[in-house]
Amino acid sequence: MQNSQKPEQEKSIDRREWPWGYEETITETDECLRKELFIKKDHQTPFNHISGNEETLHIKKGQGSIHHLEKGLMEKYRKGDVISIRKGEPYSIIPLENSLLEKTIKPNPNKDKISIRDYVEL
Repeated sequence: MQNSQKPEQEKSIDRREWPWGYEETITETDECLRKELFIKKDHQTPFNHISGNEETLHIKKGQGSIHHLEKGLMEKYRKGDVISIRKGEPYSIIPLENSLLEKTIKPNPNKDKISIRDYVEL
């Protein structure tokens, strides 16, 4: 008899709610950080960039534009598109409809994070 168990679905490591939607960490290894972003129609993500890291956006649902700040251009996106973001390039996501994206960052920007000082209540 064959094992009929379904593979376990990926579980969220961390989920943060924002006024524009949510950001959910799906996978975190030394090599990469993978997040799911949901951006609501009529909202916009803040401009952000991760210095020294490559980012790739896989559009799973929706359509809209990526505003590349330094280039001063708007790049349209739709379901199925894959958009590469250059290292250190500030950008913002502006959906025309509710959008779901998968964001991959290589290498993981958290892997070399060092805590200098933690404040604790004594």
